[in-house]
Amino acid sequence: HHLLIGINSDASGWFPWQPRTRHRNISSAAARALADEVLVRFARQLAGRLAPPAPALGYALALNPAPARAVEVTLQTEHPLGFASARGEPIATAVSLVDGRWHARARLELPAYGYRLLGLVPAVQIEPRLWSAGSEVHFGGRFARLEQGVLTAGEQEREVSISVAPFLLSDPSGVAETEQVVPNWERAFTRVRHSIFGCDLEVFTELAWAVWLRLVLGLREDHIEVTAEVHVDMPRRIGPLGYDPQGLLLQFASTPGAVYYDVPYATIQHQTADASFVAAQRFVALESGPAAFGLVALEGNQSFMLAGRDGVLAANLGASTQGRPDTRPQCIIFPDGTAEHRITSGGDPLYGSYTHRFALVFGDHAALAMAAHRLRTLVALVRVEPGGGYWPAARSLLDITPDTVRVTAFRTTNDGFEIVLNDLSGAPTCVSVTGSTKQTADLGPYGVATLGERFSGR
Repeated sequence: HHLLIGINSDASGWFPWQPRTRHRNISSAAARALADEVLVRFARQLAGRLAPPAPALGYALALNPAPARAVEVTLQTEHPLGFASARGEPIATAVSLVDGRWHARARLELPAYGYRLLGLVPAVQIEPRLWSAGSEVHFGGRFARLEQGVLTAGEQEREVSISVAPFLLSDPSGVAETEQVVPNWERAFTRVRHSIFGCDLEVFTELAWAVWLRLVLGLREDHIEVTAEVHVDMPRRIGPLGYDPQGLLLQFASTPGAVYYDVPYATIQHQTADASFVAAQRFVALESGPAAFGLVALEGNQSFMLAGRDGVLAANLGASTQGRPDTRPQCIIFPDGTAEHRITSGGDPLYGSYTHRFALVFGDHAALAMAAHRLRTLVALVRVEPGGGYWPAARSLLDITPDTVRVTAFRTTNDGFEIVLNDLSGAPTCVSVTGSTKQTADLGPYGVATLGERFSGR
């Protein structure tokens, strides 16, 4: 109930009214707090069934609500600690001090819909995370470079160019003149950083007076992570205002092709090749033969601009759309029964810092759907005290085939449990689920099925 209130678009009304916004935020926070409490309670109950592990300074249980995968995890610790297996074998860990807090980061192999117990041991080495001069990085067959004013990123023979589209910039105070900004990378500063998990290329530039962009392209094992930080030193309006979503666009360009994006439980093809905006659930994709690629939004909802005819996918980094009314809204009712709404709004200005995170992934829309689920499904790390049982240190609680099928809901009923399954491939398939028993179901393209059973994992 709290979550539905928090994500309901009508909760903000036609205008961002402060009481509605607060109600929406509080409901979202309440939903997260309740979910975290259930998660921690489950992890500790599960830890009580595990066999005693090797001695360590502490333990953390990784819970994987997805198929088997290798994933990066991060745990905040009270002092420099690294990860080890339940048998005491060290795991490669990057230990760093960020904003006065110690963080341990590792890439782990996790079983499907299961858990893995980790030990916490004294850190062997502290990652310096130092930047050095440079404008090009390579890692795992992927690359990112800024050369002669052109920023590109890709893997093997496939690449995309990255740019900021021209935008309209205005001053709400009326002091600075309205201008059409045409950004480029000519005066950008770059530097690079290397770690055990990949390489980073940082690009920093002044887009206009009082508007700055810090772009970090992180090369990882299976994708390129894109972090875009927009810093606005003084209140500024970006875009043509009104309800026009055109704002500050970070463009990724390749060759023309068909564009796709995902909606709940399915992927659909965009119906127009002209530039237009969509609010994708998780990803957008451009299919243009071998150069097919897509963008996965890694944090929350994200507005994208799609232009298949031009071979462009663009992430919207902010726009001053119709904002809070400057004066009290009025509704004037005339004697003939008609009415006129009078609302004065110049568009919300941008001021401060705004961060957007994406994953650049190469492949068709089916591959993007799989990657989006993998990257957007988080792994919970819970501090626990294991022992007292006989279960192994790592185990899968559900076996689901094929790997294109995902669990979208897991809920209790009066007589057991139910799981809701969804196929991501867009092709008919037969799903098999093995927990305490084995069940099957036929799914159509992007089909959904509900299986009820007591999946205890015993």
